[in-house]
Amino acid sequence: MKDIEKSFIHTIQQGRLVHAYLFEGMRGSGKAETAIFIAKSLFCQNPKEDGLPCQVCDTCRRIDAGNFVDLVEVRPDGQFIKVDQIRELRQTLSRSGMESNYRVCIIHDADKMTVGASNSLLKFLEEPEENVYLFLLTENLRMILATIQSRCQIVRFHGVPKTVFIKELEKEEIPFKKANFLSYVTNSLSQAVEWARDEHFLDIQTASWMWFDLWMTNRQQAFVEVQTRLVPIINSKEDAQLFLEMLQFYCRDTLLVSFGKVDQLVEGDKESYYQKLLKKYPVQVFIDFTKEISQAMQRIQANVGIQATLELLTISGVLT
Repeated sequence: MKDIEKSFIHTIQQGRLVHAYLFEGMRGSGKAETAIFIAKSLFCQNPKEDGLPCQVCDTCRRIDAGNFVDLVEVRPDGQFIKVDQIRELRQTLSRSGMESNYRVCIIHDADKMTVGASNSLLKFLEEPEENVYLFLLTENLRMILATIQSRCQIVRFHGVPKTVFIKELEKEEIPFKKANFLSYVTNSLSQAVEWARDEHFLDIQTASWMWFDLWMTNRQQAFVEVQTRLVPIINSKEDAQLFLEMLQFYCRDTLLVSFGKVDQLVEGDKESYYQKLLKKYPVQVFIDFTKEISQAMQRIQANVGIQATLELLTISGVLT
């Protein structure tokens, strides 16, 4: 049993489970598995002496099969979780449990709630129902309304230790440099292996570095490249988010070099390049650019066009 599961068992036994949790972590970090484990711990018909769910009773099996009525799971309908989904959820959770004293809801990809959906959920969080427990899962905490965050207990998932993750990828004959980069992008080994062999992912990675360099050295050409090179490669919101995350890595690495923490770089072989940038521009440029990239991520989630978002990012900020 994982330490985090032991902690929740103790919390349940002490009657201290709060009404809403926000689980934040990358893909493969165990967020959903932990939420399901907690639900089983609450609903299990024959819990073990230490409080663990038995995993074999009718309830545990039905939870695994996704057909236990007092456990509700919400996922994006298309690209977003819409306001009608949350309104329906609120109605469902306002009723008493049909097979137990509890109701549990797991909201997957909670960062994909529309503004209306977020506000509707906020109203529910402000006046929680008794014996109702919500688990919001996200890879991107900054996309969750601060008011929602303030009403949840935030739990961060770190997944597989980075050294172990990289070794597992190397067993798949993935070179260390690529494995190290992938360890920052995802905590899912299967996803990392898939991306390591995916030419489209590699195209996005190459394009992100090329465009970052142009943003720093030739802003006019960077603007042109949005339409001529980036738009043909970045085919979806997921591609756009991945591209923007990579840009943030480069800003992060530049800042780490400025702090003398070169051992923590995503790509150590770019240190000399970052040193040159820091001689040319003040540190504040990279802090500001990181913020602008975050704003671009928000625009993408809000369904602003990819080309328009990237063009705006190109002309944002002033290099001094």
